[in-house]
Order: sequence, then C-alpha cells, then structure tokens
Amino acid sequence: MARDVVSRVHGMDRDAVVELLGQPSDRLDAATDAGGHRLRGAEVFSYYIGSWSGYGFDDAFVYVHLDADGHVIYSEVTGY
Repeated sequence: MARDVVSRVHGMDRDAVVELLGQPSDRLDAATDAGGHRLRGAEVFSYYIGSWSGYGFDDAFVYVHLDADGHVIYSEVTGY
C-alpha cells in the first residue's frame, strides 16, 4: 500500500497530498532526517507507517518531498 501511495503523489501539489493522505505526522525542512537520510525537497511531509523490523527499520515512513513551490518532486518509503 505504501508503494502505491508513493507512485500516486508525484506531481501533486501540497494541498492535493494533504487531501489524499491527511496531515503528515511531521514536516521536515532540514538537509537530513533523524536517521541521517538526505532530504531532497525544500519541505518533506513524513507519514509514519509503523515498524518494519523485518527489513531492518525500527520505524518506517512515507516521505513526500516538495519543491519550493509546493509540488511533489520525489516520494519514497524509508525508515531508520
């Protein structure tokens, strides 16, 4: 399901993402997240999707990377 979300949001604007997914768990605007992963957008919406210990992640997230104009430029399933 998370991969489906990642494939659907590319090119959407900020409001469309929130309409589809709801408010993000967190909004990131630093160069890296708490796990040291590089963030590509001017702002990143972080949606917590649970623990994924089978893949080595304590916590898993869908990240939606937005450019300075608020459009999705990249999205991914990640964790740390």
